[in-house]
Amino acid sequence: VLAHADAKQVIVRLRLRLRVATLSVADDGCGFVPPSDLNTLALRGHFGLLGMAERIAQSGGHLRLCARPGWGTVIVVRVPVPEE
Repeated sequence: VLAHADAKQVIVRLRLRLRVATLSVADDGCGFVPPSDLNTLALRGHFGLLGMAERIAQSGGHLRLCARPGWGTVIVVRVPVPEE
């Protein structure tokens, strides 16, 4: 967010419910047009979101991205929490 969004406000929420951890990061920054496939970002030399999505998937979770130019960005990550 600091490097790309030019945001004035960022809201970070972390919730644990029913053995699933949910992290959301929302900003009021510049936003962008998200690609339908994050691999296209890597083709342009941008690896951050793709790397996050790959690591989250390896842990059995998923990443959801909502963004629009001029309206900011919201990233929601859900990952299972293993039993102790």
